[in-house]
Amino acid sequence: MDSVLRDLRHGLRRVAATPGFTAIAILTLALGLGANVAIFTVVNAVLIRPLPFPKPDSLVRIAADARATNGGTSAISQPELDDLRDRAGVFDGVTAVWPVSASLVGGDRPERVEVLVTSPSYFQLLGANAAFGRVYGPADATPGFSDAVVISDGLWRRAFGASRDVVGRKVVMDTDTYTVVGVMPRDFRHPGETVRGDVDMWGACGLPRRRSPVRRSASRTSFPE
Repeated sequence: MDSVLRDLRHGLRRVAATPGFTAIAILTLALGLGANVAIFTVVNAVLIRPLPFPKPDSLVRIAADARATNGGTSAISQPELDDLRDRAGVFDGVTAVWPVSASLVGGDRPERVEVLVTSPSYFQLLGANAAFGRVYGPADATPGFSDAVVISDGLWRRAFGASRDVVGRKVVMDTDTYTVVGVMPRDFRHPGETVRGDVDMWGACGLPRRRSPVRRSASRTSFPE
């Protein structure tokens, strides 16, 4: 015990005698620990911890091969989605996704938001429900864009003051008017690519069978059960 105390006093004297070296050593150790914690956090979220959805190991993403167009856009049509859903024989359901950036008016102030346009079955396939209000579903399907939109917890707090009166509120996205029908839980995240970050708003779109293919993002996602 005496030797331990003697070594401790000796160490403290050495630290006091070289404050500059000690500060650099502590800073280096702190940076190293911080980097390791950050790396583990990313690996845990992406590779170790499962996605917060029912049967997360059954979720898959299908992307169009756009190499011929140098990574540009490719066409997507309702018959293509019908083929994947009804004729491929391997999926319980398929939803198209289209991430876009849009101007939102109707909150406390106008702002640029990230919007994910999906098939009406998107939330149903993910087994996701709103924190309050409701999510849109197949009953909201209509040619073109549905009136019903769902917003994130972050947008609800940021643009609507966390007021539950947001359900039923009219908002304008770019030049079109929509109705907020629900707010997602705080921890809900879209399990796929986005424009620049977390999705602020979800909207549903349906394409009539007779319409020619519409230009969309080269990526589209399917979620079998």
